[in-house]
Amino acid sequence: MSLRQRVELAQQGVVPVDGLVVPDSPPAACACFIPRLFFPGMILRAFWRLRARGLTVSTLKHAHHDVDLDSPGKDTWRHRAAGASEVILATGRRWALLHELREEPEPSVADLLSYLQPVDLVLVEGWKTEDYPKLEIWRPLGDDKPPRFPQDPTIVAVASDPVLDPARYGRPGLPALPLNDVEAIAGFVIGLVKRPDAGHRF
Repeated sequence: MSLRQRVELAQQGVVPVDGLVVPDSPPAACACFIPRLFFPGMILRAFWRLRARGLTVSTLKHAHHDVDLDSPGKDTWRHRAAGASEVILATGRRWALLHELREEPEPSVADLLSYLQPVDLVLVEGWKTEDYPKLEIWRPLGDDKPPRFPQDPTIVAVASDPVLDPARYGRPGLPALPLNDVEAIAGFVIGLVKRPDAGHRF
């Protein structure tokens, strides 16, 4: 059974869900942080708060530019250049898997989650068009570009400076958080994790 099929069954109540993790499945994505203007250290500080409260946390980050974690001339780089589909580099402290997409399509969040070990929460940055709960981070830049949450029902809260009134955008009841209050943001995410009816699960 595929990961997405397990999720759909869980959402229908067919498969029991423990917190945000479907048993025997990869972890669930609870929150996606969408930087309107990247707030320095925001996600890192939220990560520390969540870890301090006892949650196990992993992260996914999307990059819009080409990133190579390898170094030209290294053996692993040469293996990939020679055509290896995947290369694992392992040490006594960590290991990393480098997967070459080549002609394959870019993986979805659900695809990437299948590579992670089960945890309480996965913090995701990017993939703003995918269908799962998101916390929008928004700051006005002076270009009159509006926030996304009025048109995106997958956004479950907005953190901004100054704090927005979602009712003015047609979303009364949407939680609005102060962007500088990382403790409040972490508390909201934890509440989302603990809700038995918490939105989407991958």
